Amino acid sequence: MNKKKKAKVIRYGPQKEPKIKGTKLPSPSRKALERRKKDELLAKRIEAIRSVSENNVLFLSDLFKGLIEALDNPNPETRSNAFWFLEEYNKILSTQIELLKKGKIVQVIKEISVALDKIRFKTEEEI
Repeated sequence: MNKKKKAKVIRYGPQKEPKIKGTKLPSPSRKALERRKKDELLAKRIEAIRSVSENNVLFLSDLFKGLIEALDNPNPETRSNAFWFLEEYNKILSTQIELLKKGKIVQVIKEISVALDKIRFKTEEEI
C-alpha cells in the first residue's frame, strides 16, 4: 500500500499544451456545406430582388412626377394617356395584392418588373 511519489520535473523553456482528445473542431459536414450554399444563393437572390426593386421605385417616382404634370396639362391627349396609365397600374396592383396574399413575393416582383418594362416601352415610344 505504499504509493511511490513521483518526482516533480522542472522544465525550462516553452511548454507544450497537453493534447486533449475530442477538442479538434469537426470538419464541416455535407449538410452544413449544402446549407451554406443555399444561404449564399438566397443572399444573391435577395440582392438581385433588392436592386430590381430599387430601380422600379426610382422609375415609379419619376413616372408619378410626370403623371402629376400630365394630369395638370390642358391637352386632352396627354390627360387620356395619364388615365390609361392609372388604369394599367390599378390592374397590376390588384393582381399583385392577390399574389401577395398567397405569399408569392418573388413572382410579384417579377410581374411588376415586366409590367413596368411594358409601361417604360410605351412611354419611350411616345417620346
